[in-house]
Amino acid sequence: PVLEDINTVTPETIAVIEMSSHQLEFTTSSPEVAVLTNIYEEHLDHYRDGFRGYVNAKLNIVRRQKEGDTFIYNATQGLDGLCDLGKIKSHKVGVKKDAPLPFAVNNEHLLGEHNRQDILFAFEAAKHFGVDIAAAERAVEKFSGIEHRMEKVGTFRGITFYNDCIATIPHAVECAVEALKNVDTLIFGGMDRGLDYSEFENYLKKSNIKNLIGTPATGHKICDKIEGANPKKTYNKADKSRRGR
Repeated sequence: PVLEDINTVTPETIAVIEMSSHQLEFTTSSPEVAVLTNIYEEHLDHYRDGFRGYVNAKLNIVRRQKEGDTFIYNATQGLDGLCDLGKIKSHKVGVKKDAPLPFAVNNEHLLGEHNRQDILFAFEAAKHFGVDIAAAERAVEKFSGIEHRMEKVGTFRGITFYNDCIATIPHAVECAVEALKNVDTLIFGGMDRGLDYSEFENYLKKSNIKNLIGTPATGHKICDKIEGANPKKTYNKADKSRRGR
């Protein structure tokens, strides 16, 4: 937690903080450098105004920026219909997913196009504080991964297991599947937050994933809708998670 280190902070300290929409909802200031990687449907059960309420919370990260501040955003996804970029006072930097990186990425913890784009966002933010290409490349090379994010758990009987339970929206799951490649079995599900799962259902139907295991509650709902759509797949509904002893 951020506040654990509050006593070590000085006026010269650079703090890198990942903030959720729940935290941003009550934020009354914006940082000198704000990064908005993307906006997809999430936590809709929490917001009275649904997706609009979620977007309003996320945009607090930039809403109170001043001239001289920097706002880095996803130019590929765009913010049309979500906010008026012309009203944002800070310097705006749009990052496109196909933008070139000044160095190669060879790190098993940073597989996939979504991680490549995250590196682009991070590098743009780091440049603001004077970080050069060589230092950025070293940081990427040494990155050791984050718990629950495409985390390699291990290999058992020739099967490699990955923990990606931080992927709480369909788009994140799809990114992980594409990054890891040759995914044979997918375990998915969890709390229903009122999202539209139709695109994800179509993705699973068309994917090369052979075994689909749904857990309550969303996993069961999705399996019920797509079961039998592809005779080459197996569909299973797990009653509850099992722990080995």
